[in-house]
Amino acid sequence: MLWIALYLPELSLQIAARGLQRDRAIVIKDGPANRPIVIAANDIARSLGVQLNTPVAAAEALASQLLVVARNKDNETHALERLAAWALQFTPTVTLEPQQGILLEAAPSLRLQGGLDSLLEKIKAGCERLGYRVMYGIAPTARGAWWFATTMLSSPRRRGPSVVGRKTLDSRRSLPSNDLVGGGNDDVVDVCDDKNLRGRLGKLQITSLNWPIQTVELLHALGIKTLADCLALPRAGLIQRFGAALANELDQALGLQPDVRPLFSAPQQFHSRIELPAEVTEIDALLFPLKRLLIEMEGFLRGLGAGVQSVRVELEQGSQQRESFSVGLLAPEREHQRLLMLISARLANLKLERSVWAVSLHSEQLQSLSGKQRSFLADSTSHHVASRQLLERLQARLGKDKVKKLSLGNDHRPEYAWFIGNVSQRETINTYPLRPLWLLPQPKPIADNDIALIAGPERIEAGWWDGKSVQRDYYVARNSKGSVLWIYCQHRELGQWYVHGLFS
Repeated sequence: MLWIALYLPELSLQIAARGLQRDRAIVIKDGPANRPIVIAANDIARSLGVQLNTPVAAAEALASQLLVVARNKDNETHALERLAAWALQFTPTVTLEPQQGILLEAAPSLRLQGGLDSLLEKIKAGCERLGYRVMYGIAPTARGAWWFATTMLSSPRRRGPSVVGRKTLDSRRSLPSNDLVGGGNDDVVDVCDDKNLRGRLGKLQITSLNWPIQTVELLHALGIKTLADCLALPRAGLIQRFGAALANELDQALGLQPDVRPLFSAPQQFHSRIELPAEVTEIDALLFPLKRLLIEMEGFLRGLGAGVQSVRVELEQGSQQRESFSVGLLAPEREHQRLLMLISARLANLKLERSVWAVSLHSEQLQSLSGKQRSFLADSTSHHVASRQLLERLQARLGKDKVKKLSLGNDHRPEYAWFIGNVSQRETINTYPLRPLWLLPQPKPIADNDIALIAGPERIEAGWWDGKSVQRDYYVARNSKGSVLWIYCQHRELGQWYVHGLFS
């Protein structure tokens, strides 16, 4: 097994302060209403002397312009669930670490993803696009990977075929550089295998783990500072002093005891919502949150192996005021750039009568996307794809019912063999004999007697059911000028010819 832990140490700050001015000192508060404490702070707030776990009142005394935002645990949970759904594209085994991150069991997917390095780069790039700062840890056990991610153990880098050591991701921008994370700000990913798991875990400081303060203080009083010190204690005494839960965690981290975790199961439809930091009155300001939602939906769809043929965007403009619209596609799609372009075209014609304070995205029609076999020959479908994408853009900009196409009708009479229908309307295509693309509005008698018949006849006897009966024999002919015509004669008007269409 190979577990990858994604730890989001600043999730509360990123969620609660999303979209706020970056040049302001911001802190996140939590705890009792009468004495809240600072649980997260941005760089500006920390530069002013604000420290974590201090009363909010003390922080406000240090920074007069401090912006205090209440923690929203529901939004954090929702964000982690969206991240887990996005991660399903890499592996079906994803589990939540409440309020802080997710874990992926990646061993079965390494070959499919191109190896560990390739998989890590994909995950890192995706997290950056989603706007999350992430610390990573990798180990053969879930708890071990999580402890590595939350501590960022400092040790020499080693490389080898067994992925022992640490893999550099060059992710300085995506890793926090503050005291929210115990263990420093090294921009590497901890990777270890079964051979060195115990030794690597033993170097972890117990203060960096999420153990109760009373437990840590008691261990320190006994001279226990690292996990190696804990592992050296007699198990019976450890259980007697600290309970079986702590001993079980150590065994799970070492792989000596099963670590059963509930797997994340993605819903059958995608639904996500982003509350805006301030009321928005400009259409362009909605594109950024919509792009983020579409990136999340793309990962969700990749995990399901599906595409979406219709999405609904909902703009919340008050407690009871909502405006929504749907964007349809002619074929299943999941690329966020493509969907964003269509939604942008739809928004271009939208006039906001009220300010928007939240945006939601819903998938309405999901279809499986099967892989296509590539051809050695030139892509014969490129023109079709380009035409489809053009029609989708026109539909998004003008409206689904405003874009029409010529369709074949189920009628042999030429004047009734076509109709104007919707682009998305499915049609039954009949096989006709050779017919011209250009029909005259009304058939005209032929004055030229120098006509040479090329092909035919095509006999048509139809229309008796609606009172518009025709009895004609159609021919392909060439006149004296070299034009190729589509002509006919009535059954009862022998010798009288009419031209009904032109080939050239």
